[in-house]
Amino acid sequence: MIYFDFFFLLTGRDQSKLAGLVKAVLERPEPMAVEYEFPQYEPTTVFKTADQLMAHLETSLHADYSLYWRDAARKSYNASLHYFEDGGVAIGVSIPGVTTPSVELKRLGALVGSDIGYGGIEENPPGSSEALAERARGGPGARLFKGKVLK
Repeated sequence: MIYFDFFFLLTGRDQSKLAGLVKAVLERPEPMAVEYEFPQYEPTTVFKTADQLMAHLETSLHADYSLYWRDAARKSYNASLHYFEDGGVAIGVSIPGVTTPSVELKRLGALVGSDIGYGGIEENPPGSSEALAERARGGPGARLFKGKVLK
């Protein structure tokens, strides 16, 4: 099955807002991890839940971390949050069988409250806020920049 991956730039690191966005894009979000080591690759702390880690990341503005959820209701739908060292955050949504990417891009952008994003087949997450914005401005595939769908 081919997945279409969408990524949107968000504002702020508010834990409750970001958790709400994950719940908005997935019917029944289920974390893909059972615990969360922080920092991600050289851990000094272990968080027991995604919410605990997200609360920590809210004030750790230069932390780089990615969290992933699957949808327990629709097994092939996934979401992710990507915290960047530059202080930014992106949400990713993976959906199988998308036939009109520009329509889905616009719908998801409105759902998560972002006017900057992009989508493509089996895309990798961006590495920074600027990389996401650059890809939305001028990359291949479906793009959303300042609320306008670009082709």
